[in-house]
Amino acid sequence: MATHAPSDAPRNPPRTLATNFFSSSKSKRAVDGKAPIDPLISPRLPKILTRADGRRPSGGLVEEEASASPIAVPTSAGTLASSQKQKSKLTPSNTFNTHYRSISRSMNDLGNIFSRGRSPPNRDTSPRRPPLNTLPEGKKKGLGVPESPRLRSVDAGSVPLISVVQHGEGGSKDTILKEGWVNIVDSHSARKGLLRDAWKMQHAIISGNNLLLFKAPSHLGIKAFDIAAPSEAAPARPQTAPAAASPAFNTPSIRHRATTRHPDLVVDERGAVKGGTVEALCHEVMFTEDKLFVKGAIVTLPAWATPEAGLTILIELSLLKDSASRIDQIVSILLDSAPGLLLEPGYYNSLRLLIEKGVTPHKQQFAKGLREKVERRATQLKQSLESITDISDTADLPLAELTGALSRTLTADEFLQISPEVFATQLHMFHLKYLAAWNPADDLSMLLMSPNLPSPTHRNPLVFTSTNLHFLTDRVFQHVLTGEAATTLNFRVNILSQWLEVAELLKRMGDMVGWLAVIMAVSSPAILRLRETWSMIDPGLVELYCKGGRVLMMTLNRRRLNYERTGSEAHVFAPEGIGKEVARADVVPFFGDLCYCLDDAYASRNATVDYPKVIQGMKGVLRSLEKWKIWFASKVENSTLEQEERKEVEQLQRCFKELNHNNINPPSATSQVFFDMSLVCEPASTGMYLQSHYHQRLPLSIGANLPLVFTDVITRFSLFDREDTLAIAGGNHHKKPSGGGLAPSQQNPGPSQSNQNLQPPTSANKPLRRVRSFPPSSKGSPSTHTTGYDVLDFTTRERTAGLSSGDEAMLRAIRDVAGVSQQLFYSKDGELVLKSITEEDHSSRPSSVIEVTSSSRVSVTSRRISVQMHSTGPSPRISVYGEGNVPISPSTRSDLLLELQNNNLQVVPKGGTLERLVDILVLGVHDFSKRMNTLDSTDPEFQPWLTMDMNVFTVTFFATFRSYCSPIVLLDYLKKRLVGSKSAATITHNANDDIVFPDWTGVDTVSAERIDWLMVAKIHIGILEAIHLWVSEFFVDFYCDQSLSEYFITFVSIANKELALWKDKRNENEELRKAAEDIDKLWADLKKLFSKQMFTPFMHTAQPIAKPPVELVLPLPASIPELETLVEQLESAVSRSFRAVKLVDWILAFEILETQSAEPLGFFVPKMALLSNEEEMHFQDVFFLLENLRRVNSNDAVFDTLPTPLQELCILHRRIGDWILTQITESGIKVDARGKRISALLRCLTICRSRMSGMDLYESSNLGPRQHIPSFVESAIAAALVRPESRIFAAAWGFAIEDGGAPGALMETLEQVIPKTVGLLSNNSPMTPCVGWLIERMLEIVCYVPNMLVENNRLINFDKRRYVYNLINNFTHSGGCAGPPESEADGEEEICLPANFDPDRRLLRDISNRENQTHRNGKLKVFWKLSCQEQEKLRRDSKQRETIERQQRDQVRALHRRQPTLAPETSKKGGKRLGVNTLFKAVRPISMALTNSWTPPAATGRIVSPHDLPPAKGMVHSRKPTAAIDLLGVTGVSAPKSTRDRFMWKIRTDGGTGYLMQAPSEAEMDDWLKVIANIRGVAATDVAESIDGLTMMSQARVPLPVFGVPLEELCKRDNVKVPVVVEALLAEIELRGLSEVGIYRVPGSVSSINALKAALDAGEEVRLDDDRWYDINAIAGCFKLFIREIPKPLIPLEILGHFKTLTLELPEEEDRINAYRNVMTMALPPYTYYFLRRLYLHFQRIAANAVTNRMGAVNLAIVFGMGLAPETTTGFGVSPDLGIYQTMVKLWITHAQTIFPEMEDDENSEQGSVSVMRPESADAPPAEESATLHGNDSMHTGAEQDLHEGEEHADDRNKQRLEEPVAF
Repeated sequence: MATHAPSDAPRNPPRTLATNFFSSSKSKRAVDGKAPIDPLISPRLPKILTRADGRRPSGGLVEEEASASPIAVPTSAGTLASSQKQKSKLTPSNTFNTHYRSISRSMNDLGNIFSRGRSPPNRDTSPRRPPLNTLPEGKKKGLGVPESPRLRSVDAGSVPLISVVQHGEGGSKDTILKEGWVNIVDSHSARKGLLRDAWKMQHAIISGNNLLLFKAPSHLGIKAFDIAAPSEAAPARPQTAPAAASPAFNTPSIRHRATTRHPDLVVDERGAVKGGTVEALCHEVMFTEDKLFVKGAIVTLPAWATPEAGLTILIELSLLKDSASRIDQIVSILLDSAPGLLLEPGYYNSLRLLIEKGVTPHKQQFAKGLREKVERRATQLKQSLESITDISDTADLPLAELTGALSRTLTADEFLQISPEVFATQLHMFHLKYLAAWNPADDLSMLLMSPNLPSPTHRNPLVFTSTNLHFLTDRVFQHVLTGEAATTLNFRVNILSQWLEVAELLKRMGDMVGWLAVIMAVSSPAILRLRETWSMIDPGLVELYCKGGRVLMMTLNRRRLNYERTGSEAHVFAPEGIGKEVARADVVPFFGDLCYCLDDAYASRNATVDYPKVIQGMKGVLRSLEKWKIWFASKVENSTLEQEERKEVEQLQRCFKELNHNNINPPSATSQVFFDMSLVCEPASTGMYLQSHYHQRLPLSIGANLPLVFTDVITRFSLFDREDTLAIAGGNHHKKPSGGGLAPSQQNPGPSQSNQNLQPPTSANKPLRRVRSFPPSSKGSPSTHTTGYDVLDFTTRERTAGLSSGDEAMLRAIRDVAGVSQQLFYSKDGELVLKSITEEDHSSRPSSVIEVTSSSRVSVTSRRISVQMHSTGPSPRISVYGEGNVPISPSTRSDLLLELQNNNLQVVPKGGTLERLVDILVLGVHDFSKRMNTLDSTDPEFQPWLTMDMNVFTVTFFATFRSYCSPIVLLDYLKKRLVGSKSAATITHNANDDIVFPDWTGVDTVSAERIDWLMVAKIHIGILEAIHLWVSEFFVDFYCDQSLSEYFITFVSIANKELALWKDKRNENEELRKAAEDIDKLWADLKKLFSKQMFTPFMHTAQPIAKPPVELVLPLPASIPELETLVEQLESAVSRSFRAVKLVDWILAFEILETQSAEPLGFFVPKMALLSNEEEMHFQDVFFLLENLRRVNSNDAVFDTLPTPLQELCILHRRIGDWILTQITESGIKVDARGKRISALLRCLTICRSRMSGMDLYESSNLGPRQHIPSFVESAIAAALVRPESRIFAAAWGFAIEDGGAPGALMETLEQVIPKTVGLLSNNSPMTPCVGWLIERMLEIVCYVPNMLVENNRLINFDKRRYVYNLINNFTHSGGCAGPPESEADGEEEICLPANFDPDRRLLRDISNRENQTHRNGKLKVFWKLSCQEQEKLRRDSKQRETIERQQRDQVRALHRRQPTLAPETSKKGGKRLGVNTLFKAVRPISMALTNSWTPPAATGRIVSPHDLPPAKGMVHSRKPTAAIDLLGVTGVSAPKSTRDRFMWKIRTDGGTGYLMQAPSEAEMDDWLKVIANIRGVAATDVAESIDGLTMMSQARVPLPVFGVPLEELCKRDNVKVPVVVEALLAEIELRGLSEVGIYRVPGSVSSINALKAALDAGEEVRLDDDRWYDINAIAGCFKLFIREIPKPLIPLEILGHFKTLTLELPEEEDRINAYRNVMTMALPPYTYYFLRRLYLHFQRIAANAVTNRMGAVNLAIVFGMGLAPETTTGFGVSPDLGIYQTMVKLWITHAQTIFPEMEDDENSEQGSVSVMRPESADAPPAEESATLHGNDSMHTGAEQDLHEGEEHADDRNKQRLEEPVAF
């Protein structure tokens, strides 16, 4: 690296900051006495001794400092000026505008909540911000810099790497700071294909502040270099030669060729080795006199170097001096400590070469003896291993269960045929053989688990970890997650059960290796999350796993969570009962835990080796082995059990050998591949609605809720009036969304972030007339809104306000939904809305909005009551500091406490931004009391202290947050508050700072005196308590997203550092001591809880074993006690099933219903399900709906996706109804007996109603009708009574009605025939509410309550989530839901119910006809009025379905309506129907004639190895650079961890262009990044960053339209080959849309497409992940709109006709391909060719993912082929050549890489972009990563797969597409 030229102006430089610390062998040496300058330094580095001139003294002495201060360097004047220009934009002050901040925070929420399954958003400081340290005012470039500048102390964690010299002042502009070869791909190039074919080599030069890119000279003939390609100049090595050393040490000679101590060796003051480079350590090994060091270094050689590399250096060193004795010592130590390495050819040959080079020249006989010693040890080990598969005592018979030999892979079917005892025994014998031949205790190299070791040639199965699996572990994964197990639940249960049995048998035999091999797979996230599978496994097996396997896995993973003080201690795991239950000779210990002892050493490894950590880790291994040997010897002495004799089974032994041999590169147990397979078996159940939450239209506003308005068989209470909702949804009522009042600071609200179709809040709404006799509520009514519709909100509020009920908690929840007596509080920044609910008669006493959650349901809610840390005040913050954070004296503490007690108001959150909701989750609402305003307070000075039930809010939040925020984002928000706690608790006297309270973003540099430590403790406790509840009750989030668990581990490591501060706070005062104790206990409990949950199977709660089932008997109607017994038997069964449904199940069901509502026709059942005559017509209810609805974009029933306990509850409802029908329809009874049975059932309904009367709602005057809440049993009986099988018995119904005392002809409705009373009952306790009624109320909330607040549609409507939780919590804890005590629950009776009711309907009709003909009531229709209402519902639903379908078609037509910018010059008018899927406007006039003037040059160039590259230094270029990048203006430089091993990094320019670069080596990449960071002043980030191609969107670009502009003009405008807008849209589709089902077929939102088009044409800064057009179908629609508006046809008619002729005349596909290729490359203009090439390569990528997106080449051809038709010549609007055009498009897609080859750039072209070439054959399947610049290099797996799917049905599909066209 070139040093920076000194400035001409004389100045005294500051103390030199240059350092060569951690220099490796690749570091450049000092030249001419000058020390090499490293442009980047860490904030904490050793201090360098310097001279006055800034140079390092000779020898480069380094003075270590115990605690070096952070280093900061002044910024240059140029950078200062640049930063000052953007100061107002990039660095807002502490008092920035409230409205601006509100919008920014809301946009931040909406921008982050969509990151499910992705990494958390980057919280690093933006690279565009001004540097931390700037020059004082008046400093100019060239002026002197103070010798000892005052540098601001900044925390190391928050300071980026800062350059040694001033930014931008490295020297003159002509000074070359760095040059070399790089591969490059930019975001404008047509570069979709294999990444290795996309690279183009450039000569890169950094001069001044610019990065210049030059084309490689043509005479080199090099297109690119491939880091994996072998060197052409490298001669072939003989097989006997040692393996080549690692690249880091593959040098012809060593650096220090002397026997004196190596200069890179680091020693302490006593001369003991502390570290150094690998060469330095090898040098010390060879020449030191310290034999103890030699032994330690050689034993740990694989830990700090690649063994071959170390031996290679030792070979070089052996030539300096006669070292025969030292080599003898080295060889002896290696043979004793690492004999297994002799199995590696490279290591074996290197060891022999060391003897040959270092001993033979001096002592030939001695060398011969050493060689023989090595060969003898290697031969002995090989022979021992070869004998493992020799079957000594074969069983008399092979496996009787198998018909033939086992396969090499041991399939699942084969495994199931083998007895678990036989399998476990044979595996145990296999492991015992390895233990005898190759004991891990005798080979330390296996226990090091060093990253320096290559994949072994022969793997020892006794040593493995969760990241380096046993061969049996992989078999478990494959058996449980693939094949038949992936699709068949019962098969998956059987295979997993057998593996659990095998594991338990291995444990009992003493084989810990085999047991853990199975347990590691079973305890992986991919298998533990299989809820349905685990729920069906024998509870005994599950219990055995939890007692043994789970505990052991928690122990093995203790280091990751650091929840044990002894976490660093390693263990050798052995079975219990050695010598008593397990014979000594049968013990196979597990040594895998020892493999983690050196993790700290590997983590601290940099350019140098931290030798003390290596030795410390090795001592841990040796200490554990010694303890094991002593413990095992003590067990052997008392052994009384002998080993059993067993016979080997040849098939299994050979199978095990083969499996172990093929286990070359074992995956990790947490591999995403396994988790993806698990998701196929059982899809994730959460996060489905997140993408629809922020842009879904309210179903009520489009009438999508009409199918949910069922015919009321029995009267039931509903939250909203039926007639009002029908009027709004059906269009009979004037739709007027409500306005509502504004928050005090929201008089000018910002743009809406949701699409709820709600008008902005206004105050112009006229008051409506009263609809009740009592006066409306005055408090809060002007600003209380639930649905957003004035009429519906008003009538609902007035109807509910006068209701009373015996269940006060239920009534409060209902009044809460209706908005009765609410008072609203608005935060000053407009980001939070709170509300309180007060009673009409006692407005000063707020009622509890939510009933406290039962401890039986949520066991840890009491944690939130800890207010907090035993403080004497109500809040740590308020108890010390009042409003505005101004300190108060202790004497005022009691006065403040008294004020709080007398002036508090309980509130709940109504809505807010995600940031604010998380704030109150952590802090509560108390600290916001003085920051809230209210419009309803009569006294402006009155400001109550706000309180909230944190238990309830926390449970509600975690139960419902998934609909508006992904779990990983929530965890990131909590991490932000943990890290920023001290910033938020900073004491300030500036009242203006209150507007940004709490401020989590401040720099953590304030002094301890300015921090409110009690506030910090409150924040920490709030975070820990919240996460504790999350982990304990809602671990389903971690089961559904493996990345969340991994991110939680990262959170733990951060929290460990943050919470460590409380160790020093214990002694300050009593409050802080107790706070520290609480935090320590909470933190330890949380880590243990997470570890336990992480290895606990996800399963449904096991129900207690009931008594033997009893037969139900339907008694006579007069026997009321017996009827009560029957009802109680049914209620007992219902209650038991109801208790099995947990809160998580209800919330999952609600999310499924929300997801279904996102589709306008989501609640309309298929038409086929409604086809029936009047006699057989079923009255629809919610159960009918769930069974017949289909999931959006799926054929699965909604019912099948519900949680299993809820499914079973619905099935119980049907089975009770089936039993009732069997009683009614029994053929052997007479009509009067049938009538008595019906009469008895009617009396059962009366009994149920009587028991539920305590929950009835009625008007306060008690004059109106009672509104009923049905019980489960009542609903099941009523649904059965109105079934058509029951209604046909009219005569029996007449008898039953007369038996109840009513006229037999009264059969209009069921309500009319239910007896009013049956007398006194012995049991009046409430019953279990009907699950169908609960689901209906949930559907009301889904359809009628918007996702965003009506008052401010930028805020999340938390009320909606709270309504759902209240509904579930209140009704699932009432009546029989609570159930009997556990002691009584174990003895509950089971009842016998029919599995399925399928009667002979013809027989039933014959019986009913005979009965009806002989009785006077037989001719009447039973429940004819209900039948009329049901028919009216069917007609209403059908009409609404047609309306919605028509609206959808109109939207599609409007979307695809052509809006040409130029009138088409055609003489034909009318009678022309353009294909709705038009791709090319071929009907327009030809813009380019056929010409051969442009001939694409042939692709040239070769790909070489980096070792074959010519020198780049000093190369002169005669042409201008292809690109010049201003490094001071780039917006981002990233080097993601996922690509660092390929030496790649990314640069994004200020204009939006992205460059992906690759260096020849890691050292070169580091040099480039350091120089770039030196210029920018900010280090490169390691996060995956997407490179967006929208360069025209930058603010510097003049706004120019892009739609309706010719391709040539767009390309010339942006100096690219493919328009930037095309590249950006296609890249985004390829990033997010490859797995989208129906991409390009499913239309996007019209408003979203138009919004994106307008933004692109206006030149706005466009982010394609904006929530306005986040839907990928909207982006695809925008791209199709762009194509449609191209003013000129892309393929002229002459060329199109030529294509048609070629298709007809050439029958062979290969001939067509070649012909197409010739025409494309020779006849089309350049811009058209590049556009078509990019387009069809994109189509090929879409088709390659047809397995998931269902858009293969055939389907794409159907969609886009119609666009080639120039003009229809038939009367049907369809071209007769449609089939030909579709065949052409299909072939172009399938063979896109052949038909559209890459073309070399024209040397004389003025194009500035870098092309991407593909010289290889296009037929090669794209099996490597694609050349995408978005950080998610996807793998092509079978590009030709499923390209011909559905080809035989093409005609039918064509017809379907014409009937329902999907057009642009």
